[in-house]
Amino acid sequence: MKLTDIGNLHLIIYTFHNKGDELPMHDHEEGAAHITIVNAGSIKAYGNGWEKILKPGNIELFAPKQDHAFLSLEDNSKVTNIIY
Repeated sequence: MKLTDIGNLHLIIYTFHNKGDELPMHDHEEGAAHITIVNAGSIKAYGNGWEKILKPGNIELFAPKQDHAFLSLEDNSKVTNIIY
């Protein structure tokens, strides 16, 4: 994980080294939206009652307080998360 702050933007780059690596279910505080950009590999993004397969170039927006988790579907999958 690499964390960079630019003003009110928080950029977090996650590398999932192995297929099956997971970022557990979580949400972000009220007023903190979250954008995920898939840089490499593929990821299953999911929450309560939904799931979506994301591939390189896909972008997903999560509203504040929206439960979500990520599961790596390939070795060396990478995402950039922007929290603002």
